[in-house]
Amino acid sequence: MEKSARCLKESIDGESTAVLMYGTYAELAEKENFPNIANLFRCLVFAEKIHVKNHMSALRQPDYHATLHDYDVGSTFENLKKAIGGEIDECKKMYPKFLKEIKSEMDTVYGKVAMLSMQWSLKVEEKHAKILQQAFDCLKKGKDFDQGNLYTCQVCGNIETGKPTQTCSICGHDASFFELIK
Repeated sequence: MEKSARCLKESIDGESTAVLMYGTYAELAEKENFPNIANLFRCLVFAEKIHVKNHMSALRQPDYHATLHDYDVGSTFENLKKAIGGEIDECKKMYPKFLKEIKSEMDTVYGKVAMLSMQWSLKVEEKHAKILQQAFDCLKKGKDFDQGNLYTCQVCGNIETGKPTQTCSICGHDASFFELIK
């Protein structure tokens, strides 16, 4: 449980920082007249809060308070680029490393819950990186991101463009668990 607790705390710290960072990025995108990119960042805030909630639930230490990291704020173009890098780092490095570390604790319920929370986050961060890349590609062409309505799964933080009609591709929950973010 020692490894799982340490990895969950590091995850909570990173995801909590992302909540603040993406909120700041959303405000700036709005000011720079990119309302759809601002909405995407708001969806990410909602999604990262879900990751924090899931990791906190797995940690079982309600008195734990995240240690926030510093982050840079640039133009919306720069912020999208940084966000893509952060999401890729989480799904290619951070979560795979943590999952490998806690594998030895899989014989406990605590380890299994930590593993599930991190597996969901890893898969969701991959999707976040893809949708951020789509927004970045639009912005490179001088356009706002226009993928229609964005829905976020309230269980795992998965973001879908358009109203989902199937179960969540990450956690398997019913489409009714998706919330429209505006």
